[in-house]
Amino acid sequence: MSLIGDLADQIVAAHRNWDLCIGIPAFSLNTPPPQIDNESAIDHYELAGALAAIEMGLIESDARTLGKAWSRMTLQDGGFNPFKWPNRPEHFD
Repeated sequence: MSLIGDLADQIVAAHRNWDLCIGIPAFSLNTPPPQIDNESAIDHYELAGALAAIEMGLIESDARTLGKAWSRMTLQDGGFNPFKWPNRPEHFD
């Protein structure tokens, strides 16, 4: 498994039972999963946060915003902790 996938799995596992997690339909050819643009991502924490958000049922634009917040939180708070959640204004642009 990749580092990004592993970090995303840790985030999902830590927050799976939160109220913000919603069920999403299975992906198919008619309803493909959202695409995360890894070309514009700052780091692997941003990608992992966005991927975790999608796995928890958030829409693509919200997942991108949350991914950026995960990256900022990780850098500002001294490291990655899957049990934390971005919740301060400085985490969000």
